[in-house]
Amino acid sequence: MADTTDTNWKQTAESEVRALVVEHVEYFSRGQCREIPKQTFQAPVWVGTDPVRMLATASDVDAFFERVIGAIREDGYHHSDVLSVDVRLLNRQSAIADLHYRRYREDGTVLGNPDSRAAYLVLRTAYGWRITALLPVRR
Repeated sequence: MADTTDTNWKQTAESEVRALVVEHVEYFSRGQCREIPKQTFQAPVWVGTDPVRMLATASDVDAFFERVIGAIREDGYHHSDVLSVDVRLLNRQSAIADLHYRRYREDGTVLGNPDSRAAYLVLRTAYGWRITALLPVRR
């Protein structure tokens, strides 16, 4: 007989990680940069994009997203839609979350790549699941 406890924790963890990533995108879409380090990220955060950097504090995380959102708002950014979140559990304390999303302008047209992707290292912390790294993805 299969151990349902093993299956249950995996389903619960995958669901929690998926919800965390969706919540992050919602804060991002609303421009609520101060909520990101409070609710979805855990500093220090490693950013593996070009250039690679470390965001040492919650204020650094906030400032990073202020810059990112400010730059895309100049191009008419309105919101992002989550198309899918695939979760790969590494163990009971860590996971990789692959986000497939699309950004839109205020007029409803697609902004940038219609097949955008992001990947995150997510760890279970004292505050629950939190994103601790933005991982490089192939474009």
